[in-house]
Amino acid sequence: MRRLLSVTIATAMLACGCGEKEGAGGNEWPGAMKVSVKPSGKLINAGQKAEIVITNNTGLDWEVAWACKDNCKGEFIRKKSEPYAVRYVGSSVAADCTEEISVTLSREGQTLTKTFSIVVAADPDKAVLELDPKDRSEWKTINDFDETLEPKDIECKRTKKKAVEDEEGKKTGVEETVVEIIEGATTNNLGGHFNAWGYEYGICKFVDVPEGEERKGVAALEYYLPQLNSYCGYADHFRTGEDCVAERFDLSAYEKITFKLKSGDGAAHYPLFEIVGWSQFADAHQGAWEASKPLEAPAGEWRRYELNVLELIKDPKVIDPKEIKSIGFRINQAEKLKDGSKLVNGNEGIILIDDLALIRKPAAN
Repeated sequence: MRRLLSVTIATAMLACGCGEKEGAGGNEWPGAMKVSVKPSGKLINAGQKAEIVITNNTGLDWEVAWACKDNCKGEFIRKKSEPYAVRYVGSSVAADCTEEISVTLSREGQTLTKTFSIVVAADPDKAVLELDPKDRSEWKTINDFDETLEPKDIECKRTKKKAVEDEEGKKTGVEETVVEIIEGATTNNLGGHFNAWGYEYGICKFVDVPEGEERKGVAALEYYLPQLNSYCGYADHFRTGEDCVAERFDLSAYEKITFKLKSGDGAAHYPLFEIVGWSQFADAHQGAWEASKPLEAPAGEWRRYELNVLELIKDPKVIDPKEIKSIGFRINQAEKLKDGSKLVNGNEGIILIDDLALIRKPAAN
């Protein structure tokens, strides 16, 4: 019976199922030709390298040919200086994907082949979620953009102090309520204001949805970034008081934040999702902020995301989940990834956004 060489793990995320084939001379894969796969017993994620190495103890020279079926669209790396080794770099995939790599040895009419199956784990950011789930009983909609993009004039009641003199000429401070009108304000489904913003000459603004878009009630955020350090975005305040100042919102009852993204101009874009804390001591109560990894707004299709609140808030001592000011999106010219590569957004583009909502934590049993 032919001996099978295998490297397996309990989760079945990395497996080396090495099926041997007899060569032209009826010979099996030499027992002195050992095969190893690294990492062994570990998950192969997007961007991680799986190294397959043959240790040749036969004392013979073999011609080596590596092949990859490219099922998972990863990078297959071969080096002339290392004929008995190959590297496979996992790509970003929406679902677990099995890649088949084979090596063929040949000499003096003999041809021997082994095949290795490597499973690349799904990238959470590429997870294919149901776009419009029917059950939204645990959702709290922040902004569906159906009517919220319609600008309106709102009243802001602000309390101010003014100095007055009494009969004896003493000055005292007297509070009075002053009503101011803000023109063209936009208000979300919770009654909080939302608006676009920019930094270092970056400009973001809401524009008309491009022709041909079938979804109704969609925000089209256009960005213009003239400098490398320019960036812009938009922020949704959870609540706004009658003085038109943002109020604190308690996120502790919610597990996830969900939304949909799509490119509005035919090129993929990569915005960051931001969450901003509330601070009574900072200007405009603007506290610390945290951002997600770059998220793809793909060209030609909508994609829904679910981000875990506690993963966004890395340190509750810095951002208190019970005191949140706003959430929203930020766009830079480029985003650098951990492996040193970049996702380029360019100077300008349009990002479509829809159905920004919170998802409650599951009920305790």
